[in-house]
Amino acid sequence: MKDIITKLKKHDITFILLNIYLIIMIFLPKQCSNLFGLPIRVGITCIYILFLLYRIYKKKIVLNKKNNKIFICLLIIFLITTIPSLFLTKSIFVSLYTILKFFTTFMLLIILSRIKYTKEEYLIILKNLICCLFVISIVGIIQYTFDIDLLVEYSGIEHYPGAKGRLGTTFFNTIYYGIFINLVFALCFYLLNKVNKKRHIVILSILCMLLYTNLIFTFTRSTIIVFIGVAALMIVLFNKLIFNRRSLIVLLSFVLITLSIPGAKPLLKKSFIDTYKIIQNIAVFLPGIDSDDDTDFSDLSLQHREAFAKIAKKVGNDNILTGVGFGTYIDYMKSSDFDVKYPKYNLDKTHPHSTLILMYSEIGVFGLISFCLLFILLLIRPTLMLIQYFKKDKTKFQISSIIFAVTSGFIVVNVMSENAIYDTQVTYIFMILIGLLTSYIHSNENNENVLFISSTGGHLVELLQLKPLMEKYNSYIITEKTKSNLSLKNKFENVNYLVYGTKKNLFRYLFIFSFNIMKSFYYFIRIRPKVIVTTGTHTAVPMCYIGKLFGSKIIFIETFANSKSKTVAGKLVYPIADTFIVQWESMLKLYPKAILGGWIF
Repeated sequence: MKDIITKLKKHDITFILLNIYLIIMIFLPKQCSNLFGLPIRVGITCIYILFLLYRIYKKKIVLNKKNNKIFICLLIIFLITTIPSLFLTKSIFVSLYTILKFFTTFMLLIILSRIKYTKEEYLIILKNLICCLFVISIVGIIQYTFDIDLLVEYSGIEHYPGAKGRLGTTFFNTIYYGIFINLVFALCFYLLNKVNKKRHIVILSILCMLLYTNLIFTFTRSTIIVFIGVAALMIVLFNKLIFNRRSLIVLLSFVLITLSIPGAKPLLKKSFIDTYKIIQNIAVFLPGIDSDDDTDFSDLSLQHREAFAKIAKKVGNDNILTGVGFGTYIDYMKSSDFDVKYPKYNLDKTHPHSTLILMYSEIGVFGLISFCLLFILLLIRPTLMLIQYFKKDKTKFQISSIIFAVTSGFIVVNVMSENAIYDTQVTYIFMILIGLLTSYIHSNENNENVLFISSTGGHLVELLQLKPLMEKYNSYIITEKTKSNLSLKNKFENVNYLVYGTKKNLFRYLFIFSFNIMKSFYYFIRIRPKVIVTTGTHTAVPMCYIGKLFGSKIIFIETFANSKSKTVAGKLVYPIADTFIVQWESMLKLYPKAILGGWIF
């Protein structure tokens, strides 16, 4: 016992709480998620987030250099756009609770992606997660074998002859349990192909088989398709890693499991057929696009999903600016207002099976747009990491691939088949997983990259006077490509070029400038400079703004050629520059906050 206490003292209290929090999120059953009418998961998460913020404020937690400013801004915008829905809601308490739920969801990701743990601590978290997965997957198999709490009535299980029912374990909702398996499977399969010890290979192989078996036992079409999609993405993104004997053995076991479980083959067949039909009729499951024509869905559940989506879109179109109240769509459907406005509707009063449509009906078009931006950013972040680490850092590229694959699967499920983002169990786990993987990538960075950028000609001549400074850092040079500049590659290690252009042909220059902006963004993602140093002019301005947006320090050196007037580039960069240097004392009158650096020559 003393040894355990001694080991725990080595770690910060927030690290210990994270492991406990993860266990609670996985194992706290839905049936026990409320205490005296209060939601336990949201309450625990609020307390945990407040404690993390307090420890960060007191500087008791080490943070990495991950920049979350854009994410925070979009989250604030999203929360603001939900306010109009409060004036029409049928339950102000439920709406405020839903706002809090979404706030804590994204704050969990923002904070966890910034916390820097040691390699030992990441390993402990990983072991904790694997133990949890073993326990819950074994419990799932026991539940299914002995018919314990399986969903049978109104579940569509009759489509899969031989199936006993649908498995949900602590998630209760079988689709949410399937989503959870998809979230963790990608990581487990990756680890299977990274470990070297035989004991670890055996453990992870068994775990992958258990998870796949549990996924089949959920008998949910959407999660099966997402599972296949995530697996396909992983094969594309790091095929060299997973094409080996151990992977093939596990994949072969999946085939045998599918053949041996009654109802599994019809499940796979129906999953592909129905997904194809949904894709053909994708407009049905997107907000705002309304049609009175019925599709040719032969499946009763898909017909009902179509009807649920159509009525929700009508509600959204009729309340396009405000929605009917965040989190209170069902309350609205059960009210007399709904019965009066939509007297012909005679099906179940339930949610549409699409997060976007539900959002549209609850918080209106502006709330939906701001939420979509959050969703898009969730996918852009791992995409940028893929570009950044491609052929530069194999491990980080592979982990970025996991984040990208898992996030893509989660978004697809939310858009086309379920409102998982509203569920505090599976969504909190998703945010924990993505946050920790992102944190791992950025906590092991030692970014001392310095980017030196300028136009060709005199500006480049001035920039190259900083050669002694370049030699002290991991330096990169970017300039315009001309015949006179090609020799730079022989003198410097990291040289990249933008397209040369002059303002003499303004029409052509606009196209070149636009292309250079995109190319600058690509170079920035590849280099990820800590500091950007520039002597101007127009070529460097987009890079300065891109760098500022993503947290780089900007150092601008106004050209030696100007002693009495501002350059256009100087005017544009001055407001955002962290350090602005002039070479003539007379220029301090034009740039009051500048530093006199003297002549660069």
